[in-house]
Parts: sequence; C-alpha cells; structure tokens
Amino acid sequence: MKNESFRISVIATIIQHDDQVLNAISNHFGSSKMAFSLPRAPKRYCRGSKFGSLTILDEITSGKFAAVFSCASDKGEKFALKEIRGSHSTAVGELLCVKEKLSNVHLVNLLETFSSQHGTLCFLMPYMRGCELFEMAGEIDASSALRITIGLSKAIRYLHRHQLVHRDCKPENVIVDEHAEAVLVDLGTVRAHGVTAMVHGTRAYLPPEEKGRKTHVVVPSLDAWSLGITICSVLLGEFVKSCADATQKASRRPHVAALICKAAVLLVRDVTDRRTVPQFLNELTDFESQ
Repeated sequence: MKNESFRISVIATIIQHDDQVLNAISNHFGSSKMAFSLPRAPKRYCRGSKFGSLTILDEITSGKFAAVFSCASDKGEKFALKEIRGSHSTAVGELLCVKEKLSNVHLVNLLETFSSQHGTLCFLMPYMRGCELFEMAGEIDASSALRITIGLSKAIRYLHRHQLVHRDCKPENVIVDEHAEAVLVDLGTVRAHGVTAMVHGTRAYLPPEEKGRKTHVVVPSLDAWSLGITICSVLLGEFVKSCADATQKASRRPHVAALICKAAVLLVRDVTDRRTVPQFLNELTDFESQ
C-alpha cells in the first residue's frame, strides 16, 4: 500500500541537519507491509469507530502532537493505536525504530506503521496492561525496585547498542506490569547517536550540560542522567536534582537506600565521570548477587 500523503520534503525543512533520520524515513516508506486492511482513517476517533479491521475502544491519552487509543481486531486481539497529529516530524523517533526493526521486551514494540490519504500517520502497538511508573512513586518494594531498574536500564542499553538515544526517559514514559517488568514507551524523541538535533525531552530530566541549549549533539550520556533522575526520584517518592541530593535523601527509604545510592552514580555532573548505562547495568548485576 502506498503512503500517498507522506511528504519527506516537509520533514526535510524541519530536521534538515539529520540525514540519518531522512534516510530512515525514505527507506521505510515504500516497503511497509501491513497485517490489516487499513483504508483512509478519520481525522479523529471515538468509541466504536472502524479503522479497517480494527475497532476503536477508548482513548488512552491525548496531547497536542499525538493521541493513543485502545482498539481491537475482528479476531478480538487488543492493540494500542497511536495517531500523530500535525507534522510527521514528531514521529521521527518511531520511524527510526521501525527502520532498525527493534525488538526488546523492555521497549514498546511498533507492530505496524501506516499513513492515510489525508496525512494521519499511525503506529500499531501491543496493548500493555499495567500502570505508569510515576503512579508507583515512593511505594515500591525492594525486589520490584531492582527488577524495574534493571528492566529500564536494559531498554536504554538496547537502544544505545543500536546507536540510538531515547532523550526522554521519565516515570511517565515507563509502563510497569503486575510482575514489575518495565517497558519504556514513547519513542518519538529517539534520535541517532552523533546527529545534531533540537533539544527535546522534559526539562527537569535534562542533564546540567544541556540546560539553556536549543540544539545539541545526541549522545548516550543524556539517557544516563535521565535514567538516574527517574530511578532515584521514583524510589524516594520525591524529585531529586543531583547525585548529592539523592544520596543525602536515600536514608528516608531504608529498604531501597542502597539501590538509590547505586543509581546516583548516573547523576555525576561531569560527563567524563558519569557512568554509562552498560557500566551501570554491570554494577547492578553485582548488586543483585549480593
């Protein structure tokens, strides 16, 4: 099926410095295979709306640039459908992940990608049962805390191994299931390692070297810092700002204090001394065996 309304020229104007992104988009569209019959989509969905063989069930979340819906196939299989609203440039990260054919249990899996005649770009994903990590802040037992930390770290390490950086790791972008398995979602901010891009992500989770910048060179240390802020803040149940802040407050949660101090090494201000995510995971393995 041809994606008639996908205009690479529009995206090229917005992200002209990112050749790898343009190549990802160009290479993907034109060879996309679809598992469902997906005709022209409505611009807005509501409960009961049909989208080919899919039926919209409920709106999960909605924002300025995208909305996510739960939906079901004719066979009764449940999925999540993400609709990009506005410029396709907001979905560059997902398209990069599609190009790389990423597949990891701790990373949201993009099953299908399609674009309608009027320009609505959509992604079909597995429907995940669980809650946002944000909702668990300050209430995580030691065993679950370690499992979540390892799972989230593995998701980021997997991206880094594929020369990709997430750039917006935060509790609201992590889904945790009943077994304390963490899945990193919202891949729209992903960019290739080494490219120059507009600074994106959530300000409170940006490392100190990024504050005040409009553009930056995408590097893995961005994710290391935001991972550290995410883990330490969620385990403590309050936001932390630095390595010293996290270690000083760790004693308030005795059952996870050691893990908070371990994650605080990701919050070293000097990038050259900051742990990489693979290094942190190796230390977690040693920590787990104690």
